[in-house]
Amino acid sequence: MELKDLIEKITREVMDKIELKEESPTPQPIPNIPPEISKRITPVNQQVVETSNQLPCGSEPLLLVEDFVAADQLLEWLNGYSGSLKIAGSYQVKEKLSGLIFRYEFISVERIEDLRKLENHAGNLVYPLTSIFDLARLAGLLNDTPLARYLLAGLEKGDKITVLKLYRTISSGLNLKELELIKDLKNLGIELKEQLTPQIPQSRSEITATSPIQPENHSGYCNASQGGECGACGLCAALIPNKVNAIIDAGANRLSAGPGAKGTRTDLAQMIDHTILKPDATKDQIINLCREAREYNFFSVCINPTFVKLAAEALKGSPVKVCTVVGFPLGATTTTTKVMETRDAIANGAHEIDMVINVGALKAGNYELVKKDIEGVIQASEGRIVKVILETALLTDEEKIKACELAKEAGADFVKTSTGFGPGGATAHDIALMRKTVGKYMGVKASGGIRDFETARQMIEAGATRIGASASVAIVKA
Repeated sequence: MELKDLIEKITREVMDKIELKEESPTPQPIPNIPPEISKRITPVNQQVVETSNQLPCGSEPLLLVEDFVAADQLLEWLNGYSGSLKIAGSYQVKEKLSGLIFRYEFISVERIEDLRKLENHAGNLVYPLTSIFDLARLAGLLNDTPLARYLLAGLEKGDKITVLKLYRTISSGLNLKELELIKDLKNLGIELKEQLTPQIPQSRSEITATSPIQPENHSGYCNASQGGECGACGLCAALIPNKVNAIIDAGANRLSAGPGAKGTRTDLAQMIDHTILKPDATKDQIINLCREAREYNFFSVCINPTFVKLAAEALKGSPVKVCTVVGFPLGATTTTTKVMETRDAIANGAHEIDMVINVGALKAGNYELVKKDIEGVIQASEGRIVKVILETALLTDEEKIKACELAKEAGADFVKTSTGFGPGGATAHDIALMRKTVGKYMGVKASGGIRDFETARQMIEAGATRIGASASVAIVKA
């Protein structure tokens, strides 16, 4: 074939593809929530549903169910709901609600890009709160999950937002923290009025009558205790962490449980990225890391890119996310390299990206390069969470402030202290400084040298919303 004919053939193929692409409508991505969202939100003044199991009138409500815990607490409420409804959630949620799916349209949402399926369903969004931790996430406008990001995008656009409070406040009056969070919701135009938790059975006969597992020929109410399968009856402390946590929040310092019961304090665990980033990590260690993350309900595992696909398979079917690192640990690679690393990580199943800034460029005052570096990774992440690692031990306070400002301007979701490979780790001073700089609508991750509960507590009190640690199990056990 002559060169002229070859060029003509290639040109014709390219034009055919372009014409085909133009014929297919391109789905519009969900808008990202800007850091200064509070200045742009138009309050919707939508009152929350009261004690009746009816949602506000108007367009068909879209119920955003993020995890199986929320699905479990919604089961009884949905059984009594008689209106029209659509449900968006993961396949685990679909399995949990399998008995009700035939009554409602279910939209499967697994990743950020799946949110495009919801474009035609906006307008009347319903969001269940399963614990005070959920309340804090909503009041703090944390877009750290796909459905939370969609909800906040709806809030920005002025959609109606209904909040279902599914957890029970045990104390005689709302505690100060909850009052503060509810006030934040009111400032956004969302008012929390009534709880919709089904009545907890008060007597042994009521438990027997309402539980799907009948106590036959053994002293307890659990098939699993006799070698059978768990029926998720809701009577086991390990399966109702929000109720147990509410009792703790009300002031209890000890609770009783049967032999073999596991802890249920999940609020701290949900702030932890369970981490192994050492260069000699093995496949078996990563698998064990994933097992621990499932067992203790950590928010994510944070691992090197080579193990992302392995971790994604090991965590399939669980709410635990996969986080990986880009430009790690020096940050001195080119923007193109970081972009390609990000794309590869996402293709292998990563949900979150922790990228290292170009520290040398920052210290040299080349702020445009630093910002473009971050923007390149954010664009390549296709809407996933991006955390920007500053390596604070190498920076002055002025440089830390500037790095935070650049990350905020670029549209990052988090700023993070350290890689763990620098000359120092996280400090309460750095966390407080970073929080003050980025404001309340960005995440701050403390990482490096956090090996015990007391240190983790100090970081959280200073303003951290995520903890990166390899000693995660020891921290939550403490």
